[in-house]
Amino acid sequence: MANFVVGKIINMHGIKGEFKVFPETDSIDRFNELDYVLLRGEKYEIESARPHKGCCLLKLKGIDSINDGERFKNELLEIYEEDAEELGEDEYFIRDIFDCKVVDDKTDEVLGIVTDVYSTKANDVFEVTMSNKKTFLVPNIKDIVLSVDVENKTIRINVMEGLI
Repeated sequence: MANFVVGKIINMHGIKGEFKVFPETDSIDRFNELDYVLLRGEKYEIESARPHKGCCLLKLKGIDSINDGERFKNELLEIYEEDAEELGEDEYFIRDIFDCKVVDDKTDEVLGIVTDVYSTKANDVFEVTMSNKKTFLVPNIKDIVLSVDVENKTIRINVMEGLI
């Protein structure tokens, strides 16, 4: 079973071992719902979590000073897959989008595969790599992305003028 990345440690905050974490989740509040995180494969209990300037300040049990925490800078925080949030209808995890075929809904032509996903404040953007190795970006908005079928690894899009 694969683990889920929920954040990345970007710095220390203060001198008591608190981490500044960039969240890799839809909500910073997700850290308040967790009891633990995995750091370098080791399970750490969460003592506290609070939002701070678009990030999360996270205190883990056993990391009590800036010296204890410095070695973890730029490390990913994960949780076990079974502890991931339940998805609603038409929801998916970003990791499930990678390697999906992107298909023109009008012609059924396979345009390429998703090789990266960028999260922006407005919406996610899929980077699609074509067979000739050129790439184009597809904003995940309802006028363009018509359906996402992660089970069959297929995304159907409306190819608007200038998209490719």
